[in-house]
Amino acid sequence: IAVTSSGEIILSDISGDRIIMLDDIFKYKRSFGGFGGGVGSLNDPLGIFVDREGNIFVADSHDNRIAVFDQFGNYFKGFGEKYLNIPSAVTVSQDQLVWVANTGRNSIAVFDPQGSLVSEYGNLGSGGLNLSKPTDVKFGANGKLYVVDSGNNRIVVFKLTR
Repeated sequence: IAVTSSGEIILSDISGDRIIMLDDIFKYKRSFGGFGGGVGSLNDPLGIFVDREGNIFVADSHDNRIAVFDQFGNYFKGFGEKYLNIPSAVTVSQDQLVWVANTGRNSIAVFDPQGSLVSEYGNLGSGGLNLSKPTDVKFGANGKLYVVDSGNNRIVVFKLTR
């Protein structure tokens, strides 16, 4: 689930392979995506993030990519297919880097705004900054990255320096 700056509610409909948009009183506005191999299609969409421009980032888990739509649901790019394996969550940092819970690779992948891989954090494991099936990523007001490390039943906090 994500909420836009204007109060629209955005939901991922995994079984329908689509994204649903509701207004601030939960009235249906539109949906987009849908199963298939074409441009703008989705296959088990999971995490959603809306950036400050209103762009909607979708962790398209079984197409192994991040799909990006404008505020009206028009697809305009996808990326990460070479690096992602079952992405389950996505967030965008203040510096516009895209952070992805790369569940199938037990890591956090980081992409620049154009969709090129910048870095990857974590390896399969249970100690320190190792991860096992990360399923969510969020930035706190303190600038730290919080990762739900599902396979290890914990939350890992990354203190990033830039």
